[in-house]
Formats: sequence, structure tokens, C-alpha cells
Amino acid sequence: MKILVSTICFIQPNKIKDGAEIYATFANRLIDSTMEKTNFDIRVATNRPELFSDALLKYGDRVSLFVDTLEDKQVWVGAFNQLLKFLALKDVPSKYDYVLYLDCDSSFFKTVDNELVTETITKLEENNQNGMVNRSGTGYFLQQLTEHCSGIANMFSAKFNFYNLNLNTVPPEWEDAPMPCEHILFLKNEDNKLQIMSDKIAEFNEKLESQIGQPYIACSPDMEAFELGIGVKVAGYKLAEIDSYIHHDVFCVKYNGSNWEKAKL
Repeated sequence: MKILVSTICFIQPNKIKDGAEIYATFANRLIDSTMEKTNFDIRVATNRPELFSDALLKYGDRVSLFVDTLEDKQVWVGAFNQLLKFLALKDVPSKYDYVLYLDCDSSFFKTVDNELVTETITKLEENNQNGMVNRSGTGYFLQQLTEHCSGIANMFSAKFNFYNLNLNTVPPEWEDAPMPCEHILFLKNEDNKLQIMSDKIAEFNEKLESQIGQPYIACSPDMEAFELGIGVKVAGYKLAEIDSYIHHDVFCVKYNGSNWEKAKL
């Protein structure tokens, strides 16, 4: 079973946020963590490949880059646009059975037990499931939308307003979508599902970037659980839950684990 850790690290080209290069520091630490504590490979989607030349030289073909110069994208929100996560799922080589998406400031806090990973995947597939996320509940999207439409603002209200969604306009196939934690995803690389998910999130990203030139940002790329959830639903994934056991004992992941500086830009 071959697993690819996939992450993104984009450095704001127009210096809206000074110091954004620190994300390359985080991503290089995740590379080291992956190499030292797992038998997984890792791919970093980035617009600054020169910041990873040492890792490529040190670790060889276990480390790869997906380079996008962002010349056709408007990366104009914050340190980087979180919806660019679609590039972490794009054109994944067929030699990988699963992709483990992690934010670049995550890390593996202890050695991953390959037997536990295999057991977890076997159980997943025996249940006719092909992915795992944290917060996999299929009623969460409709619950949040119903709450929003009743006049109670929630963390996804900006998304619902921006995409002009209410109980009458929401596509029926979205209603049972999850809104997964955006820090970790585990998805099988089969039947073009990753590409379908990537393409759907890219559509959302194009709409987000259409705001360029407006006097304010109507919808932040934060809370990208919205777009990720629609993506996994449209792609046809059948999901299990990344519970605390899988999170801590199987994948051994902690968030902000490489971010020793505790810097948030």
C-alpha cells in the first residue's frame, strides 16, 4: 500500500504578508518528519521550488514537487489562499493508493506503525468506504444551512451568502455533504475521484478570485471545509471518521506540529 502525503506551500508573490516564507520552513519540517517517521512519500505544491532543493537532494524520489507559478491565479488573500488546496489533489500519480493531505505546519509526532495503517485501510475497504475525514457527518451541511437561513449566523454564513445558497437554491446533491476538518484528509486514489474533487474546488476558487478589484473581500478562503465537503461529495467518496484513535495512534499527526514559532500570518 503506497501512500502520498500531500501539502501546499505558496509564498505570496506580491508581499501582501511579509514573512510568508516561514511557511516553507514549516513545509520542510513536515518533509523531514515524513521521511523520519513514516514510509510515506510526500509532495509539496508550491510556487517556490527553490526553497525545497535541499530536501529533494537529501531524500531523492520520496520527495516531489507540484510546481504552479500562480501566474494565472490571484493569490491576494492573507498569506496564501487556502482554496489552492485543490492543487494538492491534482494529477496525483497512479502509483499511489491513497493520499494523506496535511496542512504544511502539521507533523508526525512519533513513528507511524505500518501494520496499524494497513489494518485501518483494510477495515475501511471492507466497509465499502474509500476515504476518511474528521467531521464526516453527512447532515452537517444541511444543519448549518438551516441554522443560517433561520437567522442564526454560524461559521459558514459568509460562504452561504457568497454562493447565494438557501434552502431553495442549494443543489440537492450537496445537502448531505460533510464539512470536514480542513487540516487532514485521507482519500483513495481511484476512478479519477481525486481529480474530480480537485476540479470542483478549483471552480470554487475561480469564483473566489473573481472578487479581485472589489473594495472588500465578500468571502474569505477560510473555513474551506465548505468547499472540501462539496468536493468529496461530488467525487463520490464514501467516508469514515478520523476519530481520535486514527488521528493520534494510527497516523500520529498533530496540527501546528512543525510551527514552533507559533506564527500565524
